[in-house]
Amino acid sequence: MKELQVIAFNVPYPPDYGGVIDVYYKLKALKEAGIAITLHCFDYGRGEAVELEQWCQKVFYYPRSRSLINQFSSLPFIVKTRDNKLLIENLSRLTHVPILAEGLHCTFPLYYGKCNNDIFYVRTHNIEHAYYKGLKITENNYFKKIYYSIESKKLKQYEPILKNAKGICSISQKETEYFSDLNANTILISPFHPFQKVEIREGIGDYILVHGDLSVAENINSAQWLINKVFSQIKYNVIIAGKNPHSSIVSAIKKFEHIRLVANPSFDKMQELIANAQIHIVHSFTPQGMKLKLLNIMFNGRHCICNNSIVVKTGFENLCEIANNENEMLISINKLIKIPFEKRTIKLREEVLSLYSNSVQALNRIEFLKLK
Repeated sequence: MKELQVIAFNVPYPPDYGGVIDVYYKLKALKEAGIAITLHCFDYGRGEAVELEQWCQKVFYYPRSRSLINQFSSLPFIVKTRDNKLLIENLSRLTHVPILAEGLHCTFPLYYGKCNNDIFYVRTHNIEHAYYKGLKITENNYFKKIYYSIESKKLKQYEPILKNAKGICSISQKETEYFSDLNANTILISPFHPFQKVEIREGIGDYILVHGDLSVAENINSAQWLINKVFSQIKYNVIIAGKNPHSSIVSAIKKFEHIRLVANPSFDKMQELIANAQIHIVHSFTPQGMKLKLLNIMFNGRHCICNNSIVVKTGFENLCEIANNENEMLISINKLIKIPFEKRTIKLREEVLSLYSNSVQALNRIEFLKLK
């Protein structure tokens, strides 16, 4: 049996947000493809998860240092706080087994120079310095703005470490093009996910849906913008659903009778909301890799409206309505609100999404990492 070591930036269970969803279902798909996995993961609050043992032959947990003294390092905070000597020792014991680092966050072993670069691969989840620059722009807290600004600069300076990796597995076409300039051995491996097939209901749904983690700055700002600039000008029913809604979102929603908040829905409840919606809106001011919630909608939801930051170079451009300002959003909503979702549109989704099968992505990963 072929082996692989995976370094995860967080404990990938439960798989309840973008990055860990990709990691968790990747472990599952690789195990089912016959790969024996040793998982190394950083724990900063999630705790050990016995559920991971069904996909991994061994699981190691390492504490992530959150000390503010790490801010004074020349290394990015997300990298320096994952500097762990025991991890280096454990990796060094298996010198023949390929290593896959999940995100730039987990590349300290590559920087430290104690691992064999010829077996060290990196899965990029974002162009991190651009992502943090975007967070700085959307953040309202002064001190967080400073942190994001400094971190963005450190990440930009640190990023060339990827030249030393054996290869890069990027998460979107846009990132593949970007990282190919740093490392010629870069390929696109789309996100892993829990969806087995396209399950979209024909006909017309009941409302417009926006969903996501409502406690993070980028989603808070997008939700506020949508409420104030777009939803305030329509009378169609709107549901905003997600984890830990910020007080500003709660207050904004209370001003409108046609907007409803669903806080902290279960996975099954969220999937029900997605299935019954007529229109999904996915919006962000921050450039980033593939949004897992967009993939969820492509498999399970009807009409989708996105802005360029979300959909460009994802492969879903022809499956979504693109709207980049409030006027375009309003035009798209009024256009789609009464259009039934038909079999031919579902068939088009199926054709595109056949490329996003976990088993296909696992085989691509196995070939790239030379695990055959």
